[in-house]
Amino acid sequence: MLPERPLLRRGQAHTIAIRHQSRQHLQMDNDHLHIRRAGHGDVPELMALYQHLSPGDERPTDDEAISILDRFDRLEGSAIFVGEMNARLVGSCTLVVIPNLTRGGRPYALIENVVTHSEFRNRGIGKHLLGTASQAAWQAGCYKVMLLTGRKEQEVLDFYVSAGFEQSKTGFQKRLEACPVKLSDLLNI
Repeated sequence: MLPERPLLRRGQAHTIAIRHQSRQHLQMDNDHLHIRRAGHGDVPELMALYQHLSPGDERPTDDEAISILDRFDRLEGSAIFVGEMNARLVGSCTLVVIPNLTRGGRPYALIENVVTHSEFRNRGIGKHLLGTASQAAWQAGCYKVMLLTGRKEQEVLDFYVSAGFEQSKTGFQKRLEACPVKLSDLLNI
């Protein structure tokens, strides 16, 4: 379990030295991982990092991405966390805190878009990002943190289990391109 940390605000970071996997703080190749909330200046590099998640994925313009980051700032507890080593973005995950009327009004959280740059995988970066996002969710009062993956590879599933998640529910999704309703029709309702 990662040590409790205060919730990161934009511009704040915490540093993790990457060492041997058996220690709480990890150190490898004398690199240090800085985890912080994404800011406007991260947009070009963050969009490039997402290509390691979904190669060829459509990306918003930089102005659209900045507007989306600003919307995250208005969603209490939500954030896009980035991991940085040697002034380079090497990983990211998105945390969305969702208000709730059950569980005594405690919110729940969803983690999405978990990605580590392909050159930096298997160093513990993803686990630290997930730990930071989970800690932020607990500090926001969430009673659970969920994530979904469409990946079937056993090593991906094992990664999430090793990061403290359990495969305990059945997920379903509906995608807009499969829906017969046009987006323009939905927006006019």
